Amino acid sequence: MSEFTKLITLEDWAAKLDELLAEAETATRSRDDAGRLKLGARLRAFASESPATLEGTSSLDKIALDAASSLAAAVMDESLARINERTAEFKALRKTAEAAAETTIKHAREARFTRAQEVLKSLTDAATALRNFDDTFRDADDPTFRKKVADALKVLESTRSTLAGITRDGQ
Repeated sequence: MSEFTKLITLEDWAAKLDELLAEAETATRSRDDAGRLKLGARLRAFASESPATLEGTSSLDKIALDAASSLAAAVMDESLARINERTAEFKALRKTAEAAAETTIKHAREARFTRAQEVLKSLTDAATALRNFDDTFRDADDPTFRKKVADALKVLESTRSTLAGITRDGQ
């Protein structure tokens, strides 16, 4: 049995619409989305169940349908506003996360660069020490030993040159 079954006169229908509109106003003030949607359905039911043969009901139906549309629009507007708020929060969080990631990457690069500089210095010091060592034994009779020292020096200098290029390009 519908809540509209016992309505007979135009005054009955008008009183029922007045009651529904008062409930809709209360639901809207309290921002009760579920209540507004439920009242919208009741207002549409009001319009569909009112007798077309009773003079004046078409005006009441138009008011009921307009109110139902307004309730639905209010729910959508507030939902959209809440979504926009969440979107703004998400963008701020993403911006914070991106900044933190950039800082982490920057620190990692700086640490790698510092370590590479330390290795470059060690390679330079080792090459200098090896050259000094080679100068000390320039008159040595062991050509195999001198060749190994020269080869080691070439490897050190090549490695140092490659690392220097990488750190210049990566900085």
